Amino acid sequence: MEYMINHPNYSGKFTREEVQTLINEKKISLNTKIWNKEWYEWRNIRDTDFDLTKAKYEAKSDLPENFFLSIHSFLSHIDNGNLFRKPFSVLYGFIAFVNLIPPIYLIFEAAENEIFNLEGKIPFLFCVIWIILSYASWFSFQIWWDRKSKVYSTSSEGDDFIAIPVFSHFIQTLGEWIGSWLVIVGFLISLTTILFFSKEMKILSSLADIPIIENQIIFLITVPIIGFLIIVITRFIAEQSRALASIANNIRKH
Repeated sequence: MEYMINHPNYSGKFTREEVQTLINEKKISLNTKIWNKEWYEWRNIRDTDFDLTKAKYEAKSDLPENFFLSIHSFLSHIDNGNLFRKPFSVLYGFIAFVNLIPPIYLIFEAAENEIFNLEGKIPFLFCVIWIILSYASWFSFQIWWDRKSKVYSTSSEGDDFIAIPVFSHFIQTLGEWIGSWLVIVGFLISLTTILFFSKEMKILSSLADIPIIENQIIFLITVPIIGFLIIVITRFIAEQSRALASIANNIRKH
């Protein structure tokens, strides 16, 4: 008899022995649903006659299935990690779209302060800054949007430690975002103002509330270094956390 497994990592049909091997290796849990042509329905593995003696998962709750709209499904979402992965994926998507706001906001600020009506290089300087911020915003959007789907692969069903990998993935992405933003915006704006717009930048800063660092050369050198260190340090912290969780999960499985 062949079975189908309701799990994103296991598509297709499996023999009873293959399903049992996945159970024994703790790659699928007691709450994973399986199907065969005789049942005509999906069933939890815990409700079948599979040998579960080697699968040391949580014991089945003593609460009846219909006890005040049973919390079994809620607890199952916690245990399999969906309660952590899905909200973080939504959060990633939200932050991605928030990153598209700064260029729009800057345009309104420029219009309100009539920057484009000013004489000299200031309108052109604003356009250069706007292009840099737009590129940084689009770059940041892509970082969060790319990581949005990858957060699901941080842990798998059956792992005992599932919150640590998800949160460490968030720390890593946050570091990539902040570091990249500092490098792109800080470095390019500093370089541009040093070469072409030193006086105009001070005037524009007072009109559009754009912070300015007096010593642009120091800023030009230090910002890329700081951005790089942020990416490296947050990545190191995230990898350390994931490594500990992975080791702990493997120990529990064996």
